[in-house]
Amino acid sequence: MIRDLLINMSLLISFISIVSHILKEKEINTNTSLKVKVAGGLITGLLGVTLIYFGFRPTDNTIIDFRNIVLTMSAIYGGPVALLICALSIALFRIAFFGVSSISAIIITAIICAVDVLISKQKLKMSTRWTIAAAINTIAININIWQLLKGNPRLWEMIVIYSFSSMFVSLVTYRYLNYSLTANILFRKLKSESANDYLTGLNNVRSFDQQFNQIMKTATEKNEQVSLLMIDIDFFKKVNDTYGHHQGDIVLKELGNILTKNSRSFDIVSRNGGEEFTVILLDCHINQALSIAERIRTAVEKAEILLPDRRIIKITISIGVANYPESSQQKEYLLELADSALYQAKRTGRNKVVIASNLTYCASS
Repeated sequence: MIRDLLINMSLLISFISIVSHILKEKEINTNTSLKVKVAGGLITGLLGVTLIYFGFRPTDNTIIDFRNIVLTMSAIYGGPVALLICALSIALFRIAFFGVSSISAIIITAIICAVDVLISKQKLKMSTRWTIAAAINTIAININIWQLLKGNPRLWEMIVIYSFSSMFVSLVTYRYLNYSLTANILFRKLKSESANDYLTGLNNVRSFDQQFNQIMKTATEKNEQVSLLMIDIDFFKKVNDTYGHHQGDIVLKELGNILTKNSRSFDIVSRNGGEEFTVILLDCHINQALSIAERIRTAVEKAEILLPDRRIIKITISIGVANYPESSQQKEYLLELADSALYQAKRTGRNKVVIASNLTYCASS
């Protein structure tokens, strides 16, 4: 019996390891989408079926395993939908495998599900909910064992062994599951921080470089146009000096929001550092790029940014626009062209849009 229960524990740990690795980029909790909950219910149901198959069989129609832990996992981390699908999967397999003689086990499973749902909704620490559910489920399973094996000389031995094994494996499973989910959270955070600006949530300069290079390569191969907006906040140092760097950060975040709202949904908006932003306009000719740039400039000029102390601040931006292939047929110079146009906008009065095609640009400069 102990050997079979150890196999069950190994299956549980292996399952958590494999699934958490496969789903490391997905957030798993009761607030996830219905699609994820259904998938979670099916996956945990499959685990429950596997545990039944490898469970301990004291008689031909009796099986002892750790499916109760799987049900608890579904309820606490997936919610009622995941639990229902998991329980149905286990019940259908149980009936197919043992027939209607296992009806008492199905009743116990239904009770465990109800208890797990009730506990999962309590405002307690996750570890407390898990421990309570594990204790109640172990008692319920033991009642079922006692009903099915009355008169068996090893009845109390099996109850004692199962009780200690169930609680031990429940706690080990919780600890390992919690460790795996925490590791995945850190993975997603690090991945996001490597590609996104910490302040605005936009692409950072590293992500911009990667996407820009790929977009320009594709544009060359498919003979498509790409426009680039280089954007800088006018007199941003004065904003920081007057209101403080914390208020300056609020201005940067609000500008990021304005850029996103006034660009097209598929355009690439990035913060390249400090008060410098870029927008890559895909499949966009120079006149359309000018229209988008002017729309952005006007939106920023009209915006009233509310600071935490209730003061309102207004800012303006300067924008340099370059297009491939209209500004230059050499894609490697597009960034320099947009930057030169931005410099021209700032040098000639700020709060304006300047097109690189109106500039004289020397590739060797």
